[in-house]
Amino acid sequence: MMFHPIESVPAVRLAHMLGKTERVRSTTYHYMTYPINSPRPADGVATVRAYCGNCDTTVLVTIPSAGEMQKLRLRRLAVAMPGLIFGIAMIAAYNSSIGGGNGLWVLFGIIGFIVALVAFSMWWSDHGVRVSKSEPVVSQGMHSVRTRQPDRTNARS
Repeated sequence: MMFHPIESVPAVRLAHMLGKTERVRSTTYHYMTYPINSPRPADGVATVRAYCGNCDTTVLVTIPSAGEMQKLRLRRLAVAMPGLIFGIAMIAAYNSSIGGGNGLWVLFGIIGFIVALVAFSMWWSDHGVRVSKSEPVVSQGMHSVRTRQPDRTNARS
């Protein structure tokens, strides 16, 4: 998980799923990726075409402006902070009650922490670039936007 600055489009690529390998305890997905060569728009959300070499076609991709990404991140923080505060309050209520209190306080506290954790991780790692919802369902299942990973085959130890 990596933090994406919102000023520019991050190093993301259009990914075409080639298939998956299922093992006993894991599943590995295989992708071929292609560059998305479009800057963030000045305002609003831009829908651009990205080329997929596997399909030999273009796929619509939505890219939000820096202002839209800022709004999205603020909404995620608006969920994360109350979730964290709620979790702390529930655990504190359980600890301060006489005789140990009810275990539901702990359950609600854990739920608050989970909500906060998910919202914080989305705030931290989301770049906002997506395959457009106007794409056919088959294309949406085959294509996604992936963060560029370092090329491991050429890495030297």
